[in-house]
Amino acid sequence: MGKEMKWCKCEKPCREILEVDRNICRHCNKPIKPYKKKGDLMELTKVSALIEGKIKLLEAGRKELQSRAERKAETIAAYEKRIGVIMVELKNGVEMLWEGQTVKDPPATLIEKIARGMAWEEKLEMEKCDALYRNAIAGLACIQAELNGFQSINRFQSET
Repeated sequence: MGKEMKWCKCEKPCREILEVDRNICRHCNKPIKPYKKKGDLMELTKVSALIEGKIKLLEAGRKELQSRAERKAETIAAYEKRIGVIMVELKNGVEMLWEGQTVKDPPATLIEKIARGMAWEEKLEMEKCDALYRNAIAGLACIQAELNGFQSINRFQSET
């Protein structure tokens, strides 16, 4: 086999590329790595810009997550309040119309189930807000993973 090109990282001014048979630099006697062409890796400035962009996305995402959490809490409170109001009204004998049926004085064991059924719109809104909140968390996790990848690339490039 022919000699392969290796990259010397010792502090010699030339940082010369050596044709060697062994994996030790003849200047500093340290292990040397296979030579990489400059076009093989992303440029350091480009990676730094990508890292900055991901950090800004995380900052914006954190604010968005906070607003979605507040909206989620509001919809949970609205749902629970609506159930409570319906249960009190049913227990007090108020006649209510639900899905074309009149409901008055149901058995105590069914009051909660009927109230949950009557508050279906609030429950739907609550579930939508919960899904949006969880989606925001997953999106932030993806951005964080991308940021970690770019930081690893940046660290690798800084070392070579």
